[in-house]
Amino acid sequence: MKIMKYYFLYFVIILFSCKTKTDIGKPSLVDDKAQKTGNNLDLETVQSPIIKVRLEKLYSREKISLLQVRDGMDSYWMLSPAKELHEGKNYLYKGRLLKLDYFDKELNRKFDTVYLVHNLVETLE
Repeated sequence: MKIMKYYFLYFVIILFSCKTKTDIGKPSLVDDKAQKTGNNLDLETVQSPIIKVRLEKLYSREKISLLQVRDGMDSYWMLSPAKELHEGKNYLYKGRLLKLDYFDKELNRKFDTVYLVHNLVETLE
């Protein structure tokens, strides 16, 4: 009889806990902990601004393009999916991933830092 009371109590607790709605909040692309600590290095793609660059050099391949671009005073290399790009034109992009020690077999050259960019959009200027 005593065991039956415990089973009944256990059943009631399980029953009510399953019907209780839990508010898990709205999904967020930004981690609250990272916002509080200021450590947003992993969230560069989410929080990065739109960057305007000028294409200086272009090495186009079948699937990927290697680009040397200038952002104001800074010049750096980027990898982007192959598409029709033109030297001297301005492009916009948002979000990038850093690739260290990239070696290009066709150019037989090692790059200390290269940024991987998903999509470049030509500006109307």
